[in-house]
Amino acid sequence: MTQIWYRLDSASAKLRPYLKEVNKYDSSGRLTETLTHDYKDSAWIPRHKHSHFHDPAGNRTRYTLQVWDNTSKTFQFIYRDTMDYDPQGREIESRRQNYSDSGKDWLEEQKEVSRYDARGNKSVKLLFRWNADSSTWFLQSRDTLAYDSDDRLVRILTNRWPKGPNWYDSKDTLIYDQHGNMIRNEGWFMFPGTTEWAGGGGTWYKEVAYAPWGEMIAYERWTRSGAFSWYPGAKETHLYEGAVGVGRYSPRTRRGRAGKKEPALFYDLIGRLRFL
Repeated sequence: MTQIWYRLDSASAKLRPYLKEVNKYDSSGRLTETLTHDYKDSAWIPRHKHSHFHDPAGNRTRYTLQVWDNTSKTFQFIYRDTMDYDPQGREIESRRQNYSDSGKDWLEEQKEVSRYDARGNKSVKLLFRWNADSSTWFLQSRDTLAYDSDDRLVRILTNRWPKGPNWYDSKDTLIYDQHGNMIRNEGWFMFPGTTEWAGGGGTWYKEVAYAPWGEMIAYERWTRSGAFSWYPGAKETHLYEGAVGVGRYSPRTRRGRAGKKEPALFYDLIGRLRFL
């Protein structure tokens, strides 16, 4: 499948291509490769190559990113991710390695380890970073996730090490309406040397409207900066013809000042996004 993105050229008032994406799939319909190209000087120039590998159960077990080198006219490796799963098909570990062109070798960067509760919800996520000097992993952060009786995520507590001016503990709280739709989230921080939570950022969806198929199609978004300072962030309405999205209208306001309108989203007849 090939997708092409266009921009409106202000000088000619015509749509001009700027990005092409070519996707390949295996016989089971799983994505195996994505090639992206930039449009330059009336020609498509390769940019990135994304490769996906799967096990017999359909789990994605490896991903590699390559970038086009215009000198050698070949794709060069940047990094790869490898993933492991439990018998239930849940990802339990992912590891990223960067490619060393000088040593022609893969170097460890980070890994994530996930644990699940009895109901199958991810309950803990551990992030480890590689210490090249000691050739060991060290724990950088831990996410502890909590759910309500309907298995909806309601809280994320993140502990980080070592603490520093831009590396501190945080927590997020999510609130839902009676239909199970998330309408508000609040972020809090515990800065180094303190024992109390301080208000950080947050989003509050007001005047929310949903389509019959459950998608949020209109809302007024409020933003919080600090502990209790909520102010209008944006108003957005999605436009549909039947169940197919045809545009988006978003007259942005921030602290009462009018802002720019969001560009419309355009879709094909089966609901796939074509271009911005």
